[in-house]
Amino acid sequence: MDTRPSWERQEEETRKAFACFEVYRNMLPIERSLAKVRQKLGRKTGYIRQLEKWSSKYGWVRRAVEFDAYTDSVRLAGRSQALEEMAERQAWQGMILQDAGFRVFLDEDGKLKPLIGDSLPPSVAIRAIEVGAKLERLARGEPADIFKISRKAPEEYSDEELDAMIVEIKRIHGL
Repeated sequence: MDTRPSWERQEEETRKAFACFEVYRNMLPIERSLAKVRQKLGRKTGYIRQLEKWSSKYGWVRRAVEFDAYTDSVRLAGRSQALEEMAERQAWQGMILQDAGFRVFLDEDGKLKPLIGDSLPPSVAIRAIEVGAKLERLARGEPADIFKISRKAPEEYSDEELDAMIVEIKRIHGL
């Protein structure tokens, strides 16, 4: 029994018939036709009868469809792998952003430190935490927004509001 894929040359198929099938098989499905194969080969109109015989005898339509299904599965598997890698990378980047933003508010012992004098403004640190969390959620297939805290821009928060957010963030993260 022949175990090679149907889109490869079949045991009984002539080299010439297979060469014509390759032209047919490699066309985009929407463009695929015996008339176009004849044109690509530069043959006269009467050659279409020979192509029809080979197509019928060697099952070109079925084999081309099987080839399309195979190439689609290979393409989708590659896409799936790329999407998984992208999601993992973005989740990791989101966690780094959250960590970088959160570190602004903690001293070496993990305790809340005063906000005055830091090189990164608290509003920017909070925005890094917010963007990082959103990125991580999206990368893990979760909705981007779970709830809306405020419609303010980060720089519009008062010191009291920022302090309250820090307390809430610490509570959520168990710090």
